[in-house]
Parts: sequence; C-alpha cells; structure tokens
Amino acid sequence: MTKYRIVGVVNFLLGFLEIIYPLILIFFTMPKMYELYAQFHAEVPSPVVSYLILTLVFILGIVNVFLGIKLFSKSAGRDSYFTFAIILIAASFLSYWIFSTATTLSSVIMPMSALTSDF
Repeated sequence: MTKYRIVGVVNFLLGFLEIIYPLILIFFTMPKMYELYAQFHAEVPSPVVSYLILTLVFILGIVNVFLGIKLFSKSAGRDSYFTFAIILIAASFLSYWIFSTATTLSSVIMPMSALTSDF
C-alpha cells in the first residue's frame, strides 16, 4: 500500500465515525434524554452548543470521507490532498475525541446529576 492509500483508509475510518456518532447522538440519545429531563422537570441547559459542535464534527466527517476518496483515486493533484488529509487527521482526533465527546456528555449527563441531587 502506498502512503496515499494508508492515509485514505485512516480518513475513511475517521470520517465514518465522525458521521455516525453525531447522527446517533442528535437523533436518538439527546432527544430521549431531554424528554426524560422534561418528565422530571429538571433544569436543562440549552442544547445549542452541543448541536453546533456535533454538526461541525459531522461536516468534518464528510470532508474526511471526501479526502479518503480523493486519495484512493489516481489523480495528479494527490499531493495537495495528502497534506490536507494529514492535517485533517490531527484535527479529527481533537474534534472527535475531545470536543464532541466532552461537550455532548456534559450537556446530556450533567443535568442527570442535578436530577439525582434533587432527591
């Protein structure tokens, strides 16, 4: 495998994770948690920041998948895509593991601690 294909595979994997994870949180986890908090009349912070960060991670995932496709093609401009793909891998690790996980967990799980402290 060439260096282009290896970086392309990494971009593919990160891209699919960055697409699937926000979609699961946005459409399944967060609405159910907010519904639960509404049933218990808990004070819930605004989900705008979480949705914004998850949307940015989703867009980053789409760009990762696009770069993975470009690195697998045999086009002449792969070197410029290669440099950008390496930079995007580092940004993906930061955004996916640090920003999206910490922000969504704090916006979804922190109100749960307020629920348990009320009882």
